[in-house]
Amino acid sequence: MAKAAVLTAIFVLSARVAAVAGPPYETDDPDPTQYQGYEIYFHVDYHRIDEDIEGSVGTLEINYGLFRNTQFSVDLPETFSPIGTRTYYGFGDLGIGLKYRFIQETATSPQVSFYPSVTVATGDAAEGLGEGHGTLFLPLWAQKSIGPWTIFGGGGLQFDREQSGPVSGWQEGVAITRDLSVATNVGVEIFHSDAVGLQAEYTDIGLGYIGEIGNYHAIVFSGGRAIGPGSSAHGYLAYEWRLGAEAGPNR
Repeated sequence: MAKAAVLTAIFVLSARVAAVAGPPYETDDPDPTQYQGYEIYFHVDYHRIDEDIEGSVGTLEINYGLFRNTQFSVDLPETFSPIGTRTYYGFGDLGIGLKYRFIQETATSPQVSFYPSVTVATGDAAEGLGEGHGTLFLPLWAQKSIGPWTIFGGGGLQFDREQSGPVSGWQEGVAITRDLSVATNVGVEIFHSDAVGLQAEYTDIGLGYIGEIGNYHAIVFSGGRAIGPGSSAHGYLAYEWRLGAEAGPNR
């Protein structure tokens, strides 16, 4: 009964759209890193919401299969922030997350994970390189594959301590991807975020690409722009390196 309730909730979340993200998408997926394996991303990204611009010039993201069905993640961002006529560079807010898959995918049901994550105020907020306080995100993600097609999505609550704006808001997304070959995967997503703290509400549509280079490397990128009220745009480019005894294509 409880399992049926969770599955129903996940599909309701996804229907509302028709989620830190599953590279190269803003929407995350529930599939954790393989046990005792590593997924290491080195990426640059850009995100503009109305007139607010932020991004990174070299973020290191490390995902580790801590236990079976459990992934530990850490983001070490080297960020930039244009303020007036000057652009500031420096270390941003540290990100930490733990993804736990509690329902396995079968022929008739999706896999489902809970992926809480926090940011720690390690960046200089005065220069726009951090929030100046921690944040918390509590999402559920689900995924189902049918032949070369995969659909994943879900959402959760984002909490922010900024008192000049909303202290919590909903984030949700859904993505559909397709394998074009053993080495190539493309997809499209829709992602929405309520206004939280100083961040304005936005809804983006984006395209993504994953190009495998053997069993241990990949190039991934995505980009998109607003489809709802307001103005936004984003871009992401990363090199992925997989390590571990069971390393292989990450799809």
